[in-house]
Amino acid sequence: MDILKIECEMQVVLDSCISYLKKFKFLKNKLSTDLLADLTVTVDCKKFKLSKLAILNLDENGSVLVTLNHKTNLPKVLVSLKKVLEGFNLWAKDQFTLVCQQPELTYNYKKEVIGLTKTYIEGCKLRIRGIRRVWKKDMEGSTKSKDVVKRNNLKLQKLTESAIDKIITAFNNAEREFSKN
Repeated sequence: MDILKIECEMQVVLDSCISYLKKFKFLKNKLSTDLLADLTVTVDCKKFKLSKLAILNLDENGSVLVTLNHKTNLPKVLVSLKKVLEGFNLWAKDQFTLVCQQPELTYNYKKEVIGLTKTYIEGCKLRIRGIRRVWKKDMEGSTKSKDVVKRNNLKLQKLTESAIDKIITAFNNAEREFSKN
């Protein structure tokens, strides 16, 4: 199958967001720019830099907007993005919303994702819901005691990991269906 295979961690996404996260002190000095090398992906047995295939931006809400340039059908792209989502487990407490968007493509497995409590697919947009509300609460909590902020961080991490587990399950189901066709 002609799947966009992600062979590294999500350095490009982190690179796009590192200054934003540092601004709110969510990202300490545990990640240096040395770890943010250009991400290399494989498409049709050829290697490309992800920057050639996708545009990564932050919107006004702190969401990461990923616009894919690679011309393939959306199920394949979403299955490949599963590995990116799995990367969230490495830094779940440094959370923001992820959006994947490519208007000219269609997604045939909406039924696999609709009904998830923290996620939805609308057209070609995938968004992790419920995180932004806690994110804002956590930023406001910076004026509270350290114990309260710590509890907010733990709540955010638990919520995020739960949402991502459900997304990955949906992608696995979609991948199985896609493989049959």
